[in-house]
Amino acid sequence: MVERLPLSATVIVRLSGAGVNVSPTGEYNRRRRKGNVAMTELRDPLQHEKEILRRTQAENRTEVRLCDRFLDHLRNGFNLIESPFKSEELKRTILLLATLGYDSLRWSFELLMKGYYGQANTLARMAWESWLHGAYVLLYPERLEEWREFETRPRPVKMRELVAKRVARGGSVTKKQVRLGLSKLYSGYSEYSHPTDISLGVLVAKRGEELFLRLGGEYDQTLYFQSVEMFCQASEVLFALLYVLLPDAKDYQTQGDALRDELSAWRDETRERLQSPS
Repeated sequence: MVERLPLSATVIVRLSGAGVNVSPTGEYNRRRRKGNVAMTELRDPLQHEKEILRRTQAENRTEVRLCDRFLDHLRNGFNLIESPFKSEELKRTILLLATLGYDSLRWSFELLMKGYYGQANTLARMAWESWLHGAYVLLYPERLEEWREFETRPRPVKMRELVAKRVARGGSVTKKQVRLGLSKLYSGYSEYSHPTDISLGVLVAKRGEELFLRLGGEYDQTLYFQSVEMFCQASEVLFALLYVLLPDAKDYQTQGDALRDELSAWRDETRERLQSPS
């Protein structure tokens, strides 16, 4: 058993209810069901993405800075790990899972900055799942070899249940609460990783009263806020894998706690902004 849990039960439950509540249902699904959707004029994608990037940076300085700080914290953690990395097989696996998560987030950031929100969320899910698999093998190290093979690896729902069981042990939060929290987080990401009503609904954009097909990137502040939320949420849980590899880096962990507080404040401010009448 590891000395430090990959993420506490209390944090998991808090995360599952901490979102800024900008899930693109309602208006976006109504757009999808309307019959008259204009085809988008195909433009030079690289030039168009540059325009979206400039607009995103200009209108969302706080959010861009927040994402940068989360990526920086992950990078700083990797830079603190000894090179060459010499440890047992379990921790090498954790290092690789953390790397998979970081690389996924790096390109999630590129995509959310250029208006590809569904694709950004899909990569953020990869990072979130990297944490989940890391948590599983840390909490069940005797099952590492079984985990390596698809046939003997627990299916996602079973893995969440097993992680919840041990994360909740001996704490004030129940296994059921942790399991439901993990399932809620997983489901939020999965809506974008598969063809669903939500992943299709966000493909219909709006300019004034005109509906048109989101073919390529397209700026949408509501969807951008949601992608920032999912990006930072995946980054936040990924911190925990690096903390397992850096048990003595107390200052580094303290910096991560400060980032969590910053994210929590952003969530409160953004939720209030979205709920205020325009």
